[in-house]
Amino acid sequence: MWQTLTTDYRRAGRTIATAVFGGTLALSAAVTAFAQDGAFEGGGQVSGDAYQYAAAPYALPYQDSLYEYATGKDGKGYYTVYDGQAYSAWAGWEDQPADYQYEPTAVDAGGTQYVFYNGTDGGIYYDTYDGQSWSGWENIAGEYEFAYAPYANTYGDAVYVYGQDAEGALYSKYWVDGAWTEWAAISDDYAAGEYQPYGVEWGGYNNVFWTGKDGKVYWNRYDGTAWTGAKALAGEGDYGSAPYAIGYSPEKKLYAYANAKDGAPYWNSFADGEGWSGWQAYEADLPAKATYQPHAYEYNGVQHVVYTGDDGHAYYTEYAADGGYEEWVDLGANYDYDAQTYEYDGGYYLTYTGTDGYVYVKPYVAAAGGDTRGTEDGYAEPFPTPDY
Repeated sequence: MWQTLTTDYRRAGRTIATAVFGGTLALSAAVTAFAQDGAFEGGGQVSGDAYQYAAAPYALPYQDSLYEYATGKDGKGYYTVYDGQAYSAWAGWEDQPADYQYEPTAVDAGGTQYVFYNGTDGGIYYDTYDGQSWSGWENIAGEYEFAYAPYANTYGDAVYVYGQDAEGALYSKYWVDGAWTEWAAISDDYAAGEYQPYGVEWGGYNNVFWTGKDGKVYWNRYDGTAWTGAKALAGEGDYGSAPYAIGYSPEKKLYAYANAKDGAPYWNSFADGEGWSGWQAYEADLPAKATYQPHAYEYNGVQHVVYTGDDGHAYYTEYAADGGYEEWVDLGANYDYDAQTYEYDGGYYLTYTGTDGYVYVKPYVAAAGGDTRGTEDGYAEPFPTPDY
């Protein structure tokens, strides 16, 4: 993300301090749907309205369930678990050590979940779950104070986490052999702006992206031994949100996405031996100004791209190797912060925080703009909608 968010955060909580509506495992049966045009439809509000959230949620498939994490407006971290039939009530942690802010991030590595939050005290806190119990929160900030949301990903057998201080220095550390390494600076002389960094494994490297204070998008990558050095992505532009990137397997390319400060969305692509293509605008104009972090995901050989607009709507397009980006599809109103898509149990889903402060999920039901490519693969039909 990171635009400036409200900081109406308070207190803490810990495991199985399950905040409920009508009992520990009570579920909200109410589903509130909003108008949209294709692509993602139906779905509803996740786990009732006991809490409101001040950032984007983060969904993580784990074992046979789906875990969804969120940051409450009260400063508490919350999660809900979908078991294939219904979501549990939102739960918190009794040992949460500090008020949290911004969006959480999580990874599954070696059968263990690692969940990360930024504290209002400048800490980066993490907890792990092995399928049976939580290990307990720990602050891994050390002597540093981190001002914005961290991001985590996996590279090889290690869990990497990235964070930046108030001066814009971007740091990385990773979990290996049962311990965390020391923080290492990876931004070189290119200070990061007030946004979340992003990391993705691709092409044998761990690729990390951030938006600089100078409005450029930067990239550094780790080859398993050393960082190759920070550099700006090719192309002009003045960017003002967190970047996003995915590897696109049909083309064997790495795609990056970002929003200009004037609200225009852009994309860039990298291929070995060719370098970055340079920032390019979409042929179709986005119906609103893009805000927050864009999101992209490869599903059934197609890239699915979602932006949140300053009008409270989300907009969707898709890209396939045999064609360009499709026309924008309006996914409807009530979108705040950045949206995320994910696969779970054969389905493809979109999750987001609404402007009303609640978390929602919608299943993927159709290709953008009425395009039918991919229907032969059976993914243009609605997936089962869970109980919320």
